[in-house]
Amino acid sequence: MFWSLTELEELKGTAVVDKIGKDDAERDFYDKVIPTVQVYDLRLLL
Repeated sequence: MFWSLTELEELKGTAVVDKIGKDDAERDFYDKVIPTVQVYDLRLLL
């Protein structure tokens, strides 16, 4: 998830790129983590 685009480019053609799961990790972060943090953040304001 924290690999730069340059580093990912260097890893093309290896099995590492498929195992990183960067797209899945980013999707989970934006779809699950951020909404959860926002809900709890709002509860702290009450």
